[in-house]
Order: sequence, then C-alpha cells, then structure tokens
Amino acid sequence: SVPISTTWIPTQEGTFYVRLCADLPPYPNGVIPESNENNNCSAGTPFTISGGPDLTADAPSVGSNLIAGGSAPFSGTVVNQGNESTTQGFTSLFQVDLTGPNFNDSDSYDDVTTAAPAVGGNSTTPVSGNWTNIPSGTYWVRLCADLPPYPDGVIAETNENNNCSGETQFSVLPAAAISANPSTLQGAGESTLTWESTGATSCAGTNFNTNGGISGSAQVSLSQNTIYTVTCSGNGEQNSAQALVTVTYVTPTISLVASPTRVAPNATTQLSWSVENVQASSCSITAPGYNHPLSNAESAEGEVTTPEITQTTTFTLSCTGLDDSVPTQSVVVGLVPEYKEI
Repeated sequence: SVPISTTWIPTQEGTFYVRLCADLPPYPNGVIPESNENNNCSAGTPFTISGGPDLTADAPSVGSNLIAGGSAPFSGTVVNQGNESTTQGFTSLFQVDLTGPNFNDSDSYDDVTTAAPAVGGNSTTPVSGNWTNIPSGTYWVRLCADLPPYPDGVIAETNENNNCSGETQFSVLPAAAISANPSTLQGAGESTLTWESTGATSCAGTNFNTNGGISGSAQVSLSQNTIYTVTCSGNGEQNSAQALVTVTYVTPTISLVASPTRVAPNATTQLSWSVENVQASSCSITAPGYNHPLSNAESAEGEVTTPEITQTTTFTLSCTGLDDSVPTQSVVVGLVPEYKEI
C-alpha cells in the first residue's frame, strides 16, 4: 500500500461525499492492466463544509453634474452573504471601464481603491471613493469586494467568483467657460470675449465665432444687451457656458425754444434747440408744411429761422434716444393781434 493526499477548495457550504479511486483517470480502466477493473474505488466518506464569508457588492452610485477635469464620487455597498465574519479588513475597488460596457478583458480600466473594515456574517458595509481628473465621455463603473490583490484578495471565501457587482453607466461633460470684458457698456461699443474648455475637441459660439478653437478670445461689437454662448464638444458629450454683456443708455434730453413766441403776420421767429444722448441724425423740427432735419453738425445745439408765419403754428422737435426712446418737445408761436381804428 501507499499513502496519498491532496487538497480540495470548496466553493460552497454543505454536506459532501468523497471516495478514492486507484488508477483513474483515464477512464474507464486507467493505465494498469488488472485482474479486476471493477473494484478500483473505495466507499464514500461523508463530510460537511460549514459556511464561511462570501463577499459580493451592489452596483455603485455615481455623483451628478460631472465635469471634465473634476472628480466623480463613487459610493457602494459591500455585502457579506456568508455566515461567518471576514475577521479582518480588506481592500475593494471601484473599477472604471474606459472602453465600453460589460468589462471585457480587452477593455481599458482605471481603478479607484478603497478600504473596507471587517464585515460580519450576513452583514454589509458602505464604501466610497473619488475618481479624480476625470476625462469627458461615457463610462461604466463596478464595485469589486476584496480586490486587489488578484485573483482572490486576502479573505478566504466560499465563493471567490462573485466579488464584483453589476455596472453603472455615467457621463462626464467637457468643461466650458466664457467671460466678457467689459461686461457692461455705456452705449454701443465693443467687448472682448474669452473662452476655455477642458476635455473638449472643439467649441462653437453663438453670436460670435470661435473658429472651432477650444480656447481663445474674440472682440464683438454690440448696441443692445446680448448673450454670448460657447458650446464645447468632446468624446460624444457637450457642455455650454454663457456670458451676458449689458448695454445701458442715459435718458435723452431735448429742448426747443422760440424767440419771439408771438410775431406779426408773415413774420418769422428764431427756433433754438439743444439735445443730449440721442442717436446721430435722428432729430428733426417739424410743423404743418415744414420739416427741418438736424444734421450731425448741428445735432447737439443750434438755431434756425422759420418760414413766414401766417397763423398760430406748433413747432415740434423729435429725436431718437440712445435707448431707442423717441422724446418730443413742442413750442407754439402765435400771431400778434392786428388793431383797426374805427
């Protein structure tokens, strides 16, 4: 006789039977010619495997509003579905698939490790981690308990093949930022827009042109409140940012005076005006049958002689303000009464 021994690592608890078979395999008769090929196996011996720890994990949660260059917070739960404690802490990891879903061996990964304490039988423990300096795109993450080291970690378990959770999909947007200098104009003018991005391959502008650049500056001219938007794209995702340039105008003021305000029939009078904060060449003095546009040279202030006045006449000065309002100012010129001797 000769003694023999070996070790079997069980993958589950329960009652099992073992027997010893000589000269097997290969089946059915081994390699030794025997006078009896039907008695090579012993009787079965029963034995019981009691429950040990068995670590699994729930699919992790991922933070919201993820922006390239920032961090992605992960949280999850490690589950010990076995009957016995792990008796010691262990390392777990959030595994990010950079290539695609289903965690194929050919995919590229990024691992975020986290420490877990000892977990009692039929108990759970929360774990968390942060994936930093994240790129834009769509990714998948799963939580694996008691890894690394590979392949089985540091905790002896009844099942070493169920330590990783299902996957959670999440997206990271490229970062986009835009600013305007100045952001407030007193009247029509120019502002310089500056934009930048992280994790983008191109950027487009609304109300201005980026020429596709992911960063840069552009000068814009405007006469009214305008919102400028930059939209940056990268790895199938896009994000936008806005800058508002406000244009303010001072309230226009106008004045019209007649001297004299009463004239003899068929006489004339002198009209004097002054205007401020109005649009160039937008002013005119009118009356029935009379129109005198004010040129740029005379638009701030000036005077003009009216045509001969034959009846009471209203002269009106109107302008368009820098704020697009239309103020008016009127003056009435009457006739001096004629007296006849009786």
